[in-house]
Amino acid sequence: MRSSRELFPASPLVLLIVVLVLFFTSACDPSHAVTYDNETDMAITIYKNDKFSASLKPMEEKTFELIEFSEATFEATDSGGRVVHSETFTWEKLGDAGWRIVITESVQPSPTSSVPSG
Repeated sequence: MRSSRELFPASPLVLLIVVLVLFFTSACDPSHAVTYDNETDMAITIYKNDKFSASLKPMEEKTFELIEFSEATFEATDSGGRVVHSETFTWEKLGDAGWRIVITESVQPSPTSSVPSG
């Protein structure tokens, strides 16, 4: 019968390689924790580039790991599907914002300007 040393002669080397691969893949992880902060009085749904990202209750915040991106648009919609917040970030700008996306108020339609005729 063969000893385990004969069956796996390079096991310390293999183990070292596995440990190094795991270390470097986790150390080079291109993601970051990002917090969505709903400071409104309504439940919202957040989309990143038109794809569902999270649902938040009024005054709730949630933190998720996001994979690095070059640019992304985050939109929050109310229960009726109306966009109440829209913001575009680069990865760097999101970092500058403290890795937080804060929804503070509803998007209001622009007032109709009335130009006097005459």
